[in-house]
Order: sequence, then C-alpha cells, then structure tokens
Amino acid sequence: MSLGTSSRGFIWPLNGPVTSGFGPRWGSMHTGIDIDGYTGQPVVAAKGGRVIEVGDMSGYGNVVVLDHGGGVSSLYAHLSGYETSTGATVQRGRVVGYVGCTGNCYGDHLHFEVRLNGSPTNPLDLLP
Repeated sequence: MSLGTSSRGFIWPLNGPVTSGFGPRWGSMHTGIDIDGYTGQPVVAAKGGRVIEVGDMSGYGNVVVLDHGGGVSSLYAHLSGYETSTGATVQRGRVVGYVGCTGNCYGDHLHFEVRLNGSPTNPLDLLP
C-alpha cells in the first residue's frame, strides 16, 4: 500500500491491509476489496467527486457512492456512519464515513469498489 496519489488521481480510502481481494470468492464475484479497520475509523474519498448516494444498500449495509466523472464511480460500504450527504461535492481525502459492520459482513472493515461505466474493476489497478 502506497500513501501517495496514483496516476489516475486515487488515494487509499483507509489505511489498513487488504483482507479480501477483487475476484471470485465463496462461489460468487467479490466486486471490490476489503480493507481491515475498526468501528469509527475515518474513511476518506479516494478521489474527488459528487456524492450520488448515501444510505442502506442491500447486503452492503450503509454506503456512500461517489461519481468521479468520465464513467468512474466509487463505493464505500459497511459504514457505521456518514460524514456527507447526497448531492455534496467532496475533495479527495475528505472524510465521507466511518468503518463499521453493517449489511452482510463478518467483522469491521471497509468494502471499497470502483466501477468503470457501471462495471466493477479491480480497485488495486487504480490505487497507488
């Protein structure tokens, strides 16, 4: 994990080890990465953008979704709380929520996804 900024303008949303990668897992597709954390730990915007969703999303629990433009969006899931609202514009590195274990989860962590034109892509390809 690098603490810099990637060539695509992304930073890590949470300082912690990846506990589950992108790809097949338990007989289905894991569409993001899981980053270890503790309840209440701040989660930051990996890239600046507009907040397009804040709330409960099925198995993801509490989420924040950012639109970065150009067909790129990011999702922050299993949050214990929010620090933003729908329609807000946030800068890279701004706190958007807090680590938790809401929805379908087995311990405190951040599930982080990046989608390109609606299709999940491996976030590790965009992070520094």
